[in-house]
Amino acid sequence: MRTHSLVRSSALARALLVGALALTCCSSDDDDKAANPASDGGTGDASNPTAGSTPSGTVGTIDFSTVESSGFVTVVPASGARSEVTLAYLFFEGSAGAIAACDGELLAKKDTPILAVALARTGSAITAGSYTLSTSQIVDGKFLGSLGIYDGTCKQAKSALVSGTVTVATVADTQITGSVDLQFSGGESITGAFSTTVCARAYETVINQPVKCME
Repeated sequence: MRTHSLVRSSALARALLVGALALTCCSSDDDDKAANPASDGGTGDASNPTAGSTPSGTVGTIDFSTVESSGFVTVVPASGARSEVTLAYLFFEGSAGAIAACDGELLAKKDTPILAVALARTGSAITAGSYTLSTSQIVDGKFLGSLGIYDGTCKQAKSALVSGTVTVATVADTQITGSVDLQFSGGESITGAFSTTVCARAYETVINQPVKCME
């Protein structure tokens, strides 16, 4: 059963990934499934990711290469019969400082591609394993994802994922490592290993906060 808070969480995930939630300067366009044991889903070695993050690929007119990555973990409180849901948002940035994930407002830089994924676990913390794509809702053991870029007027173009896997190798309080193997609607892909620094954010600090463009 989807409760109000989980539906709001799905909306938040989509908003953070594709910029659809009440942007201040911009306009833009359940079945449980446990994660499988970890395996290398990308071109990198998920069990021994390289320093930093390397996901890259060409999607449409975007020649994407990760310069740095950041993210946060938040917990949706339990409600009624539903257990709490842990969400890990990972942002792979095409230039340094492309998104501020941990410092107050959620800010995205103009003219910079950002690959974003949101991993979900119900009733547990984020764990090592293979997370497959969910195209619409938060589902246990799956992820939501998108590649987007804001232009100079803060309008967003986005490329939709059609399939893919995020393989998590290790999870610590301040770091998640693994690899991605993502396929887009035009037949293109982004692959590579990652080592992403994350922070913890209270659910209340992000659920009603719109994504904003950096001016």
